[in-house]
Amino acid sequence: MDRNNVIGFILIGLVLIVWMWYNSPKPNDIKKSHADTTVVKKETATSSEEKKILEPEPKSLSPQEKYGKYFIGAVAGQEKIFTIETDFYKAEVTTKGGLIRKWELKKYKSWDKVPVQLVDFAKGGDFSLLFNTTDGKQINTRDLYFETNYQPWNKIELQKDSTYRLVLRLKADGGGYIEKILVFKGGQYSIDVDYKFSQMEPIIGNFEYQVTWENGLRYAEHNSVDESQSAKAYAYSGGELADIDASSDEPVINNISGTTQWVATRNKYFGVAIISKDGKGDGAYMEGTHKKMPNHGMKETYNIAMKMPFRGTQDAAASFTLFLGPLEFGVVKSYNVGLDQIMSLGAAWIIRPISEYFMIPLFEFLKSFIPNYGVVIIIFSIIIKLLLYPLTKSSMKSMQKMQQLQPIIEEVKTKHKEDPQKMNQAVMRLYKEYGVNPAGGCLPMLLQLPILYA
Repeated sequence: MDRNNVIGFILIGLVLIVWMWYNSPKPNDIKKSHADTTVVKKETATSSEEKKILEPEPKSLSPQEKYGKYFIGAVAGQEKIFTIETDFYKAEVTTKGGLIRKWELKKYKSWDKVPVQLVDFAKGGDFSLLFNTTDGKQINTRDLYFETNYQPWNKIELQKDSTYRLVLRLKADGGGYIEKILVFKGGQYSIDVDYKFSQMEPIIGNFEYQVTWENGLRYAEHNSVDESQSAKAYAYSGGELADIDASSDEPVINNISGTTQWVATRNKYFGVAIISKDGKGDGAYMEGTHKKMPNHGMKETYNIAMKMPFRGTQDAAASFTLFLGPLEFGVVKSYNVGLDQIMSLGAAWIIRPISEYFMIPLFEFLKSFIPNYGVVIIIFSIIIKLLLYPLTKSSMKSMQKMQQLQPIIEEVKTKHKEDPQKMNQAVMRLYKEYGVNPAGGCLPMLLQLPILYA
């Protein structure tokens, strides 16, 4: 390796160090708390064709008018909060709405050095049911009280192979009830969720209900613009991936019908997904809103829902997996439902395979014994440069030959400038005589492009 290459490697390292320093948040710029940057007022769609099937009722309605004869009894109740802690997260569940109230990732810190909190707890939590009733009411279970026999503020700590089953029940006047069963597992970023509907066939109308995540994800980075550029919502339906990106001030809506396996939303580094275990989702709803924030910031919030059929049987049930965690490729791919498609790894036919089978494993290997990401990136860049060195060397040699041959080519062009055909023939003879390939400088560079993109 010559002196120029050594100098090149050193300059690459210096550029990366300066880039990381320049892009790190400045303490003097941090004036507001993280919570202040995540509040978004929900917009409503105006197109009747694209409106969400289950629209919010006006706030002026009385409880009787809003919840009707079946759920007026669940408007008031006792709120019980439960804490579940594993190696990966610390979660809170509340009987008010049967919601995931908090979901704190223990292994990740936000820009202000606190554990990443994914759930917008300022809005009470997330993960509820929506449905219409036969008496013409639109019910969102987030506003109703579930019952349980568990003691409030009970803290459960789970080891890697242990599980905990939390059963919540929403009673309807008339004898029916909805049971929401949350199964927490150690060593995973997801929980199993079972919904059971007992004697609800005279109550739930329109043969449908929706499992929803309404308030997106809290941001974890100081640069909200950067986070928003990565934020999207996705649905995997009919074997195809659909997505929306709320990059303008107008709400973006996609109402999908057909067999749906999962719906998801993400920000820069984290995601939430509702996965149907039996793949019996009947469609998906995605709505994205974009809001400008102070200090030239922005916030995108995505409401996602999986539509489920309700066949009117006496005892109906459905099972889901709720994922709430980091967008680590190995983690999301382990669910074996194509959830890794929400990660941007380049064009599927050439760049993505390089990313998936070479770049990510190499990066993870380096990270396994080097704790500092900055050092990992520098070493990673040097390794890639070394691997591409033969192509770079070949390209440089070819370009040097072309440079040496250039004065002779110019003489030939001057000599035969009146006859382009003879000029081209003479130039090709020169290439053959001196063993020069005109594409020899470009081809090695083109071969490097997919690797560099990956």
